[in-house]
Amino acid sequence: MTDKTISDLILLSNLQDIEHLVLLRNDTSGTICLEENTIRILEMKDDSIIITVPANTCAVSHSLTLCILKLPLAKKISKFPKPGQHKNALEVIGKVAKVKKSKNKQEDWTLLISFTQFDVDSWERFIITYVERQNNINNLKKNI
Repeated sequence: MTDKTISDLILLSNLQDIEHLVLLRNDTSGTICLEENTIRILEMKDDSIIITVPANTCAVSHSLTLCILKLPLAKKISKFPKPGQHKNALEVIGKVAKVKKSKNKQEDWTLLISFTQFDVDSWERFIITYVERQNNINNLKKNI
């Protein structure tokens, strides 16, 4: 057992949320989602992502562009950003590989998006941000 108190082990940075805004453009249908909290990330993989989106946003095999921005933003986004418009934006292009529709027509759908174009290094850094945060929390739990 250590002589450290719980407050010695807790870092404020480990308690702050990692928040990102996920913007979506359906390049097949033209649908765009720009509102905060509209799209949620459920799982990140090496070359794909699982997200929730509003019902009827897309279908299997549709091409999507995702733009992921770290919050808070200096100003509200009013239209889908052009490539390179936001310095720290993570941009990925992919195809909808799977759609899980909700039973209630108003509820969000879950999508598996397989990436077709993305910067592998940027994507890995994005994933590492979340993995490191989880590791810090797990280590804190071990030390309490």
